[in-house]
Amino acid sequence: MCGIAGMVSLCQPVVREELQAMSDALTHRGPDASGMQIIDDPLHVGLAHRRLRIIDLSDAAVQPMCNEDQSVWVCYNGEFYNFADYRAELIAKGHVFKSESDTETIVHLYEEYGIEETLQRMNGMFAFALWDQNRGKLFLARDRMGQKPLYFREQDDLLTFASEMKAIKNGAEINQAALSDFWRFGYVPGPHTVLDGVRQLPPAHYLTWENGNTTMTEYWTCKMGHEQPVDASLEELTDELEALLLDAIRLRLISDVPLGLFLSGGIDSNVICALANKLATGSLDTYTIAFASDAHNEADHAAAVAQHLGLRNRTFTVDEQLSDAFPMIAQQFDQPFGDFSAIPTYFVCKKTREHATVALSGDGGDELFGGYNHYFDALQLFAGKRLGRSFTLREKMAAVFKRGSSPSMAFANWARLLQDKHLERILLDPVTREMDAKVGVAQGMNGNALAGMQAIDIATYLPDDILCKVDRMSMAVSLECRSPFLDYRVVEFAAKLPYEAKIDPQGGGKRILRELLSRYLPADLYERPKSGFTPPWERWCAGPIRDELVAGWDILPETLFQPDALSFLAPEDGSANPLLSWCAYSCVQFFQSLDT
Repeated sequence: MCGIAGMVSLCQPVVREELQAMSDALTHRGPDASGMQIIDDPLHVGLAHRRLRIIDLSDAAVQPMCNEDQSVWVCYNGEFYNFADYRAELIAKGHVFKSESDTETIVHLYEEYGIEETLQRMNGMFAFALWDQNRGKLFLARDRMGQKPLYFREQDDLLTFASEMKAIKNGAEINQAALSDFWRFGYVPGPHTVLDGVRQLPPAHYLTWENGNTTMTEYWTCKMGHEQPVDASLEELTDELEALLLDAIRLRLISDVPLGLFLSGGIDSNVICALANKLATGSLDTYTIAFASDAHNEADHAAAVAQHLGLRNRTFTVDEQLSDAFPMIAQQFDQPFGDFSAIPTYFVCKKTREHATVALSGDGGDELFGGYNHYFDALQLFAGKRLGRSFTLREKMAAVFKRGSSPSMAFANWARLLQDKHLERILLDPVTREMDAKVGVAQGMNGNALAGMQAIDIATYLPDDILCKVDRMSMAVSLECRSPFLDYRVVEFAAKLPYEAKIDPQGGGKRILRELLSRYLPADLYERPKSGFTPPWERWCAGPIRDELVAGWDILPETLFQPDALSFLAPEDGSANPLLSWCAYSCVQFFQSLDT
């Protein structure tokens, strides 16, 4: 796990000091080593790498890494879990390996098969830059689900890129449309960012730079809701899922450094811990976050699960006494970010890093298997007792919402944090536009309403909120997080599941995961109401923290924000919606970071 940065230009030579500054901005992502490669003949290319040692801890695995004749260079962040499957094949074809790392396999696969077929073979989470000297091409690529980030900026004939925006943001203006998007959704939907001209590479895409021109190519797609006729029983489907998850976890247990498991006590992390425990050859530790407030505390449930599985559990408590870290947490995203579960995520990563360098998580379970409470709420609204089984997007979605003429627009409205009429209380000039990151995701779908909502979340909320949060908070403390549910084979399996495998007759979600978990845990350890990873922000955002928020809001750009917006976002009487007050706090911290 690492951080990458670099640049390519037809005419502008690479300035070593500028490339070094980009690398230095990413030190937290890779504190173990750094490397640079500058090529100035005939084109101008600079690659920078920050290394967190996970696989092959030797100096043979340093990056940027090249092939035998130095005509192909790669700068890579992530894990290529199945890389070992191709080493023998590539060696037999004459390729020479100098390391045991997964990175070197990418170089030789590219030499043998080209960029498209290389990406098709990669099972993992990754973002990389690959320079082909002979062809004069730079490729930027991102994993299928968007677990690892990659940002880029085009200025004249110069393309710069980096794992985080902080490495390439100099001089960028505020993108007011993206700022409006943030207040609509609580995050900025990709490929946009709040900085004008800085974009995200979309998941499952690669960018090609050649002769100063760029093209974007999608190399994988998986459409939720296109169910296949299934004759298998729920038990048979559960057998298939168990086998897929066991293999996904097997690959993600490969590590040359200590590894642990996140355990919240919820369905998803329980499944991962139970299956990992089945596979592990040695002892595994679990890590849990607790809050001082009992109302927000699930640590006892997690401890009971760990005890039943025979795993050692480490629990860490977060309270407002740790508030000195809140500004850093908010600023780590390089743009406003409205998910306050970033706070406990940071602290569980920070404490886990004291004992391990890699952690497995349950991210993706809700989106893939229908676990969110708002899915159930929407299904009740859409179809009453039928719970959405026969409720098709095409026929009824727009009619129910009456907010747009298309099903995808209806879903976009359903996913909003705030409607446009509320934005006028926050922004002086909110930008109204079609939500191109969301609209179109459900176009042409003929599935049920649940599948449509899943499709929207997988395309936007998952990569731009959940996975963004996990990446920034884990890499802030140099911890690698791996998500077995996001193995693309598991995703493709979930996409084809029938509705009845996700929602039980009583309307409960994640039916197939509950069936799987019943093989490892008694029902009383997992059959309980869903509880999000929610900190007591409404209590924390009082006293000194609210004073900081008020002072910070007063100095926000007058051309962007309504001066009295805090009366709506964070009323003095403490009646604020905690999500909105955190969005305000995050916004203040972002603009303060621009001045540092």
